[in-house]
Amino acid sequence: PLLSQARLQRGRVWFEQGQYDRALELFSRLDGAESQVADEAAYWTAKCQLRLGDAAGAAGRLGDAVQKFSASPLLPEMMYDRGVALLRTGDAEQAIAAWEGFRTRFGDHELSGEALQLLAVTEHQQRRYDRSHAHCRAFLAQYPTHSLAATVAFLSCENDFLTGQHDEAATGFRR
Repeated sequence: PLLSQARLQRGRVWFEQGQYDRALELFSRLDGAESQVADEAAYWTAKCQLRLGDAAGAAGRLGDAVQKFSASPLLPEMMYDRGVALLRTGDAEQAIAAWEGFRTRFGDHELSGEALQLLAVTEHQQRRYDRSHAHCRAFLAQYPTHSLAATVAFLSCENDFLTGQHDEAATGFRR
């Protein structure tokens, strides 16, 4: 009865060792509806795909997993990582939508701060500085001691500068 779980854990060991091809092969075999660990296998298969440079495959697999395993305890991680995969495919709009959906459903999750930071950065890269700035303000209000707070504060100042708010930018950069 523990065979699927043992295989999953062996795949995770290979993943941690950077043996993504080996882990991918094992996770792919476990990624079936009949498997007791199908949700975890789908998630870790997508993680391997991301590490191996197949962002489109990972985004597709995670999209399917979100639909198929909506009761999985890994659902927040699936939604978050789907945003990462979508961004790596170059689909910034879908990545933004994925992270906004994640934050709506899982605003208290441990990855919520990272999702908000990625929203701010991605909106900035799309030259939507006002939206990026709003995400920066929300991040700094909700996560003032987060390890990414300094990075987000700097991005907020860049948004001020690029929207012509030079005095605010100078003050922020000085801080």
